[in-house]
Amino acid sequence: MNKMRELKMKWMSILIAAIMLSGCLGLEDKGEEEMSCTAGDIYAFEWLDSFQWNAAPMSYGNATVWELNNTTLDTLDVNFSVMAYFSEPVGPLEQGYMNVSLTQNDTVLWQNETTNETYWDVNIPVNLTEELWIEIQASGKDTHPESDMGDYFVLEVAGKMQQPETCE
Repeated sequence: MNKMRELKMKWMSILIAAIMLSGCLGLEDKGEEEMSCTAGDIYAFEWLDSFQWNAAPMSYGNATVWELNNTTLDTLDVNFSVMAYFSEPVGPLEQGYMNVSLTQNDTVLWQNETTNETYWDVNIPVNLTEELWIEIQASGKDTHPESDMGDYFVLEVAGKMQQPETCE
């Protein structure tokens, strides 16, 4: 009988250990649920400016304010696409140019100048509580002895800002 009792005790110990382990292995931790993240909305901005010189040499300027969405990230992605023709210097007349800049609170965040076709891809930090200005300064002349066309530029600006990612 002792042997039978020992055998029952061993089986009971194995059965209790199995029950205890199955309880630990079978329960899921309810505190760790999968997170679902969604990218924020994108706010886009497009703007176009152009000018052709058809008279005496002169300068051109434009400043346009870009209203920022203050719920977005403080990074601005901007693409500048420039089509331009500025003829060579003639006598006292210098070659024309176009200068584009992004300013905020009288601080130049980005600036570049060109005399021909070009493309700039810019990623800059901005202050969401202040106005952002796109400014153009250009100078040109109406004709060159070797060309029938006056100086010109066409500037396309496409920008975007994105809201932060949200996770639930």
